[in-house]
Parts: sequence; C-alpha cells; structure tokens
Amino acid sequence: MADRRQPTQLVAQVASRLDESIGASTVFHDTSTTVDALNFEQDELAALLVAQDKGLFLSSTTIDFVADQQVYSLPDNLMQIKLVEMLGDGTTYRNFPVPIVPFLDRAEYDSGTVQVEWQNCVATLAGRDIWVLPAPTAAQSSAWRVRYYRTVPGMTTGTAAAGAAGTITLAATATAGLTSSSDDYYNDALIYLSGGTGSGQTRTISDYVGDTRVASVSTDWSTTPDATSTYEILSVLKENEMEVLVLGAMRRLMQRDGEAGAWEQLFGSHYMELKQRLFSVNARPQLSTPRDIRITWP
Repeated sequence: MADRRQPTQLVAQVASRLDESIGASTVFHDTSTTVDALNFEQDELAALLVAQDKGLFLSSTTIDFVADQQVYSLPDNLMQIKLVEMLGDGTTYRNFPVPIVPFLDRAEYDSGTVQVEWQNCVATLAGRDIWVLPAPTAAQSSAWRVRYYRTVPGMTTGTAAAGAAGTITLAATATAGLTSSSDDYYNDALIYLSGGTGSGQTRTISDYVGDTRVASVSTDWSTTPDATSTYEILSVLKENEMEVLVLGAMRRLMQRDGEAGAWEQLFGSHYMELKQRLFSVNARPQLSTPRDIRITWP
C-alpha cells in the first residue's frame, strides 16, 4: 500500500501541483532535484521543531568511563545536545545534570582552579567529542547519559546491493537522494521495498553502519531482499505533514527558476497556515531544562 511519506509519492505530488511531468531524466525538474528539494525542506521543518523543543527526534547514548581517559566520541547522528547527566546508582545518589563549559575554559576546570559542584565533574565539547573534566580516576559503566536531537535522515531511493534475513545493503549510489556514510544515520526511519524481490514490505531501520551501508531492520523480512530489490527511505515527518513538505519543496524549485513571486501568490498564505498549524499541533508544555547546546561541525 502506498504511503504518502514515500519519496516517489511526494515527487508525484510536486509534479501534480506544478502541472508537469517529473522523471529521472526530465530537464526542467528531474526526480533527483525534486527529492533534494524535499530533503532541504524536511531539514528546515525538523530544525524549527527542534528549536521549539517539541520533544521530537530525541535519542540518547551512554558513556562508559575508562580510568584516566578524558575524551569520548559522540554518535555520528548527533545534531544538538539537549542534556548531559550523571547516572545515579538508584541508592546512594540520583541522576543529575552535568554542566557543560566552554572548551576554551577547560584547563581551569581540569586543573581544579575553578570550584565545581556536581561531584567535581563537568563536560566540554569539541567537534564530535565530549570531554570529562577532570578525567575519571576509575572505570564506570554507563557513567553519563547524553540526551540529544538526532540528525534527520534524508529521503532516498535506490536498488539494494544485497539483503539478508534482517538486513539490507543500500546502494553505493542512490537513484535519488544520497546514501549516507555516517553510522546510525537512518536509525528509526522506515524503509519500503518498492520493487523486485520482497516488494511491498515496510520495516523500521534499527541500526545502520555507514562504512558497509548495511541497515538492520527491527523485524526480519518475510521475503529476504536481494540485488533486484528497490527501496525507498521515507520522510520522518508525519503523514498529515506532507502537504506543507510538498509546498515547501515547490517553493524551493520555483525560487530556483525565478518564479518565487508566482509561488507566493498561489501558495504562500496556505503554506504559512499549514506551517503554523504544524507547530501548534506539536506544541507541548515547556519544562525548565538546561539550555540546549548546538554543535556546528567543522
């Protein structure tokens, strides 16, 4: 059954609104360009939702302390940190937030020049690494938990390189969109087998290894895909949010073609109404939490 979040369905919606045919080799608006526009719009909508702290796209990871090790890697799919917390043992002490200090000030905290509460432990960030200040003196499993907003996976289509009972190997070169080389990038996204062996199955991606392009699925395939299987990775937004996604992609395509005024006249007010509704529907009471930390990768 067709899902409105499939890239091919969204491309068809854009084509219908633009009253033109969009195909793999169409000169005016080809499939790849249209999927790129959809992905750019999805990124913008997701970033706005994250900025308003809607509780969407949240994930977490734990850090195991190693004695005298100060630097630990963060997940590849991390976009923005919400909270770092020290995990309690449930008896002696409870979980509590760990302060995050500027990287340039790390020497003061590491040397003990600055008095720190929170059991004399703070964190700082550098690229994709988190530093423990000062370095732990003993090993501890699941010492810290990092709650973060994950990168929103882009929609993509392609032909599988291989398949197994609980995995599928994505194409090295996607038909439309891009195949990510980052670990965990597609985690929690839906993948739909659109043709070939196993056609019609939809699964949730539970893990993704960027180097090998192998996506594990949460439930084994009923029919194992192979190199004839085509797939689509769906939009992570909700089905009732596809209208605003389509209109936003159209805006990008028409702006590129110098028709921004025409789009504004035809669709601008409707787009803004839908966008406003998107945020009001996802609104939730705001809790008092530490300020989010946004990371800008080099």
